[in-house]
Amino acid sequence: MQERATMKRTTTLLVLALACAPAWAINKCTLPGGKVVFQDLPCAGAGEEITVRPASGTAPAVPASASGGGVATADVQPKPKEGVFGDAWRRRHELERTIKDSRAQMANNEAQCHFKQQQLQARQQGANNNLAGATYRQSLAAEMQANATLCETRSRELQRLVDRSQKELDAMNASKP
Repeated sequence: MQERATMKRTTTLLVLALACAPAWAINKCTLPGGKVVFQDLPCAGAGEEITVRPASGTAPAVPASASGGGVATADVQPKPKEGVFGDAWRRRHELERTIKDSRAQMANNEAQCHFKQQQLQARQQGANNNLAGATYRQSLAAEMQANATLCETRSRELQRLVDRSQKELDAMNASKP
């Protein structure tokens, strides 16, 4: 009889503990190729369990479809004001870093391209003045053209990234109070 009462109390405490601290388990699994996958089932190989709790400390509202067709209700809380290091600050600094890094990559790309072109020109000048040398010069000229095209393409990609980031940063700074 006392055993039954203890079991009932234990079950009640367990249910209350689960209701007070809602959490969902997500498994982070590493596949043989090194790819990381997140799933709700336990991992077959290497992996770890991650416990996810709602940021608000309360469980999310149950969707209408999951609650049997009734209307789902949730406590609607106003969005908290952004602090000093909020999302906009982080995004602004991320954009500034992206712009700085992209400009550095552009300069590095230009220097590498210039160096490669100089190497190819030196090899071209050292080619013999005969039929084999002419063929070699022609292949070096084609390689120089391909290198120039690759360099220009990479520079344009980086410039587009800088322009997009700068445009977004300017828009954020313009709307800043």
